[in-house]
Amino acid sequence: MKEEITIRLIILAILLFLLFIGYCANSNAWNDGHCSCGGNWVYQEAVGHSYDTWYLYQCDKCGKTQEFHRKR
Repeated sequence: MKEEITIRLIILAILLFLLFIGYCANSNAWNDGHCSCGGNWVYQEAVGHSYDTWYLYQCDKCGKTQEFHRKR
């Protein structure tokens, strides 16, 4: 019984860590609204999934497209 609880807590900790890493990567890609080429992210559209929405932005300079978890 004790081992089962320990295993579940470890799995929960790993999942929370992975979610945190994904959130940080998304925030770094946003870069205060600027693409790595120096252009600005311009809102294009929202893509809805069964339980979540992703917002597509495109760089006005190089044309790169990026998905973000929340509208900026």
